[in-house]
Amino acid sequence: AIKEMTPCEQYMVAMKNIKGSVKKFQSIIFLAEFKSKMNELKWDVDHLGTACQELRTSKRFHTLLAMILELVNEINTGGEGGASAVGFTLDSLTKLSETKAFDNKTTVLKYLVKVIRKTDKDVLKFREDIKSVVLAKGV
Repeated sequence: AIKEMTPCEQYMVAMKNIKGSVKKFQSIIFLAEFKSKMNELKWDVDHLGTACQELRTSKRFHTLLAMILELVNEINTGGEGGASAVGFTLDSLTKLSETKAFDNKTTVLKYLVKVIRKTDKDVLKFREDIKSVVLAKGV
């Protein structure tokens, strides 16, 4: 029956009786997959690095974050110049689309977009500066 098998199958049959053969097979598989796994990792790391660089250097993105902080500080202090926050968490940004503005109809996010359109429309093009962020998503 063994003579009817392919050389690969004969090898597998011979290996099954050798002590530690499972570890040897795992090593062979690891070596066979290593280069492609390494290339995948390199691709992920390169895109993540590029995305971080784009976020750090985008003036429009920085301006957007500054405008968000200024608006949130105005909301929290009532524009009275009280204690202002110096930053915010990224998960708090989701609240901009949930929180209603002063008229209880418009969300803070929609109000922010209106303000940006009036004061600095170019800021709304920030996504052009951070195209690699989409590629790095989920890394």
